[in-house]
This record gives sequence, structure tokens and C-alpha cells, in this order.
Amino acid sequence: MKILKKYHEVKPYIKKVADEADNHNHCFGFLPLSVYEQLSQKEGLWVLIDDDNNYIGHILFNVAWNKYKLTINQTYIIASYRKLHYASLLINELKKWAEEHSIIELHAKVASDLTVANSFYNKMGFIAVMQIKGGETTKRLINIRILYLNTPTLLNFSAHKPHDILYNQPINIYRKYIVDINILLDLISNRNYSDQAQRIIKGSLNGAYKLAITPEANVEIKRNAKTPDPLAALVINIPSLQVLSNIETTKEYQYLEQIIFKNIDISKKSATHKISDLKHLTYCIVNNCTGFITRDQDLLKKASIVHEKFGIEIISPEEFMINEEDFSSNDTTISLNNSNYDFINISEDSSILNECLDHLKITRESIQLPAFDGIVVMQDKKNYLACAFWSKVIIENRDAIAYIFANNLCNNELFDHIIEKIFRFIKSKKISSIAIFTQGLILSIDETLKIRGFSRLTENTGMIKYSHLIVDKIITEQTWLKFKQTISKKLKLDLPEKLLNYKELTTNGILLNNREYYNFFEFETKFSPSLFVPQNRNIYIVPIRAEYAKELIGDSFDIQRSLSLSPQKPALLKTEKAYFCRPGKGHIAKGSLIMFYVSRPVKCMIGIARVTYSDTIPVDKAMDLLVRQGVLEKDKMLEISKNEQIEVFTFDNFHQFPQNIDIQFLKSLGIGKNNFITKFTISYEDFIEICIQGGIYGN
Repeated sequence: MKILKKYHEVKPYIKKVADEADNHNHCFGFLPLSVYEQLSQKEGLWVLIDDDNNYIGHILFNVAWNKYKLTINQTYIIASYRKLHYASLLINELKKWAEEHSIIELHAKVASDLTVANSFYNKMGFIAVMQIKGGETTKRLINIRILYLNTPTLLNFSAHKPHDILYNQPINIYRKYIVDINILLDLISNRNYSDQAQRIIKGSLNGAYKLAITPEANVEIKRNAKTPDPLAALVINIPSLQVLSNIETTKEYQYLEQIIFKNIDISKKSATHKISDLKHLTYCIVNNCTGFITRDQDLLKKASIVHEKFGIEIISPEEFMINEEDFSSNDTTISLNNSNYDFINISEDSSILNECLDHLKITRESIQLPAFDGIVVMQDKKNYLACAFWSKVIIENRDAIAYIFANNLCNNELFDHIIEKIFRFIKSKKISSIAIFTQGLILSIDETLKIRGFSRLTENTGMIKYSHLIVDKIITEQTWLKFKQTISKKLKLDLPEKLLNYKELTTNGILLNNREYYNFFEFETKFSPSLFVPQNRNIYIVPIRAEYAKELIGDSFDIQRSLSLSPQKPALLKTEKAYFCRPGKGHIAKGSLIMFYVSRPVKCMIGIARVTYSDTIPVDKAMDLLVRQGVLEKDKMLEISKNEQIEVFTFDNFHQFPQNIDIQFLKSLGIGKNNFITKFTISYEDFIEICIQGGIYGN
């Protein structure tokens, strides 16, 4: 038996693979032959043959390098060779390859009615994390299954032997794709592929990624202009990269010309088209775009070489849509306590809105917002439990307003998700305050908001108003005076003239209005999510698993699994989260600040937070105590425990750096002598430098 991986080896079998898949389209759906060809060129089609070179089976997959995940599209063995563990052989070989290439996760989409396939993936360690709707024709439910690989992690650094490929991009990037003008022409001309163009544009409008064109696209349109020209009318409304003069003289262009077209003969008619393609791709590279969506076969054949050299994807529309699975919806389904909870994103004109309000006995007039976005919580596709709404448009330095309505079946964990979703929205805006309204007192919401520093007031209408002032993210002795003036003006509170050092603050507290002392931790909570950084406050750098970092900051804030939550279910977002590690030297005290460092493949600092609780406790106690903060599965906790004791701290006020901090910058400060394998302290001065570099402190 032999597994063929290289394109020249696989090429003779591509038609056979496609035919076998088409004969079993009830399992695999339908993919055009071009997809098998494209993926095989990227070594994403492996074929299993016997000693006589006869086809036995195959595995088809694609890699989303920018997400560090690999999606298995097909695993197939012909009937006469089944139950001989050949499918397992293919999966295990793929796992090994993925770990060597710093992939974090293997994904598989399996129709829920395919019992044998689901059983196979389950035995191979692929955990079903959610279900999504399939196509309109089949009306199937599709299980999304994930296998987390043995990448370098907090739980296991020693076992991984990293590949020598390095990635300079952050774990969470705003993905920008350049679209070939011919893709847009499909849409305008209503050609066979127009539905693909529509789906790609729809994903961009939904915020899953950003689409742009290059200046060369406008040149192409003018060169082939018609009167009138609907393509020109469309393109004028699509964002374009800035013009780069003398682009043909760049080293990127010259390298691409040699590896894709060799030397272009400008006397031939095809030269103009080839030069345009090279310019498109060069613009992608010099602007750090994620990739180029095209059907040009010359470019697609060189995709692997270009990605290895520049980290840029060249991808066909068909393969792009496989990578961007289910981008048309940002709704989340979560399994909890033997029920499924759908968190459905809505706006003021959503059809589901009135139905939900009627169920909760809320009038539309109760929402005093002219335009809003929101979320509806539905249990088991039939019971509406809660809804929340917030201002769609917020003017900078103005107030934000949100509403939460719920019935008595909505529990604390679901409220955590709703409130954290609102917090994540307000943290992305420059606002001066936020007010959250509820219809009557809801104890779970009241408890959480008070902990987060909200003040409660009962309105004449019977509505409960929770208000909170939003101030700067990082407050130091240098910015204390500005903060003091803001508090005096907004809240009529008189603060001390300067920010004392941390030891004095924790010993004596903070004096308000020259007569009343407040505990420093409670004072800081009052102004959550701001963080106060006096001299001598303990600040730690803590390594975090790459997969948990992804869960913390997410591919988007609407679809993610919360930090430290069991990988068996997608995220309930947590207002306070938990971090676990093996007991060791050095205890992180409550009130310390932490900075999260992600190891390979990204090697960067992603953000900061405040420790709210810290201890070494039995695993069983952690399971009970930290339900709302998110806990690992018990076997995972036992794996990293010592004598069934586990070190844990919880944290809140997480601030993601707009620009993640590369390891080279950290090393320039003299940080990281232990290679970031364990937690360690850093100085106040280094903390400030990192926050400035990350874009959350200073101008």
C-alpha cells in the first residue's frame, strides 16, 4: 500500500476520484472536477493505491493557512477494502502532516444522518461541536466536527516538534481578499458561476472578510470598456488598493514573473493579460492581503509556491467557499443542560423580532432606539428565552444604549453570553457611557452588572436602568489627572491628586471626596473595563495555547468557543474567564495584571487582563466552582494536574491589542529569556512599552 501526495503522482487518478465521489454524492455532495484538480495541485488530494497501482481510496482536504485549520472534504475507501483500517491510515497520516505544518485544528463536515461516517470520525477523535443547516435541496443538518492537534500548547510544549515554517501574521486578522475582475463579470453577465460571485460578495457584506480590487482592475475595465459598462458601474463602489507607481520594477513582481510565466513575450496577445495578473498578485503581496480569488489556471497552479514565499493564498471561488463555510450566517447554536440554544443575530427589520417580543410579552415601543442590532435566544427551536438590542449607530464620545428582556427560564450562563456580547460591542466603540435597560429586576443580570461596576436606578416606567461610565483603557500616573478631571465632571467625585504606588493603594485604598476610602480592587471594578497601572503592580506574561487564544479573540466575535470551555460545544461567552495550568512555582495573586503570549505558529502577544481569583485547588472543586467561568473537561484537567491539584486563575477586563506584538519587539526589550514557556513577571516600563506598541495606550 502507498499514499500518493505529490501532484504528478495523483494526477492520473483525479478523474477516478471525482467519479467515485459523484457516485456517492449522497455522502459528499457534488464538487466540479476543477476543484479536485485545484486541490491536487496544492497537494490537498491524497490517493491510496495497492502494490499494483490500483486505486483504493482517497482523502480530499483544503488548508486555510490564515486560520491555522484544515478541513477534510472527503475520506473514501472502495467497498472491497473497507473495515481494513485504511480510512484510519489516511486520517492518521494527515494528522501527522498537519502537526508538522503547525495546523491547530482538523475540521470535518458530516451530514447528521450518515451514521457510519459520524461513528468513524468520532472514533478518530473528531468531536461534534455544533450543527448547521445544509443545502435547501436536502434540508439536512450538518455536524461540524473538530479534532484539536498536538500543536505547541500550554498543556504540552515538550511533545511537539515544530516545523520550520514561521508565520508573522497575528492569530486574529481582518482577512482581506482581492477579487479578480472576471469573478465580478460572472455576476454582471449572469453566467454559470454567478451564484458563486453572489455568495462571495454576501460573505463580505456580512463582515466575514473584506473584498477589494486592485488599481489594475480599473485599467482592465477601461481597456475592454463597453458603452454603457455595468461592470465599471459596479467596480466604482468596491474599495480599491492605492496605486503603486512602477509596480513592474518591484522585486515581488519580478519574482512572480519568473516562477509563473517565465519571461513574458510582450509581442504576443496574451502578454497583456499575464501582466495584469502579475500586477494583481503583486498588489496583494505588498499590501499584506490574505489572498487573491481567481480562476486563472496559471496562477492557481503556482499557488503553493507563492504561499510558501509570500504567505498569500491564490484560491479559486469554489475552494474559497469551502474555506468560508457557512459565512452567510453568524448565528451560534450551543448545547447546554440537554438543550440546544440558538443565539440568532437580528436587526430592527428582522422577521423573527416581533415573534420573539410577542412571546416575551414585550411591546415594540419598549425599545427606544431608532435603529438597532441585537440577539434572540431560542431554546430547542421553539421557546424564546431572551433578547437584547443595542444602538446600531453610535457617535464617537457619545452614550450607548442597550436593552435586555428575558423570561424566568433564562439562566445565568445564557445571561453571561448576552452581556459579554454587549460588552464586546461597546469595547469596539469610542463611547463615553452605556446604559442597559431591563423590564423589572432580573437577579442574574443585576448581579453580573453590579460586579462589572454598573449603577442601578429604577425608572418611573418600571424599567431598571444600569449605567456605567467608560473611560480610558489604561490609566497610569501620567494619565491620572485627565481621568480625575473626567470623574469630577461626570460623577461629581473628587479623587486624590495623584495615583499612588500599588502597595499603598492595596494597603490604604482610594480616598473619595476626602472622606471615604474604597478598596482598590473594588474601585477598579467600578470603572471596568479600564485598568489602573500604578508603579509596582505585579504584571505577568503568561503563555496560552494557540487554540485557546483563537477562542479568546476569535475569527469573529459572533462565532467562537469561549476560552477554557470544553471543546465539545461552542462558546458561551464569559464576562470572566478561567485559565488552568499545572501547579508550579510562583503564584499569581488576585489583582495582578496578565499579558497573554501565544506560542507557535504565531509567536505574539495578543492582549492584557486582570486576575480576579487565583488558587491551587482539587480538580473536582474546579469543576464545581468555575462553571460560569468555563471549565475544561475533567480528563483534560487531570492531564495537567499534579496529584489531582490544578492551578487556576480567573480574569476579566480582557483587552485585545489592535496590533498584536511580535516576538521580535519583545526580544528588543530583553523580554522572554525563558522562551515564554512558563509565566514570568515584567517591569512597569516594559508593560507600558508593550501597550503603546499594541495600540491601547497613548495617542
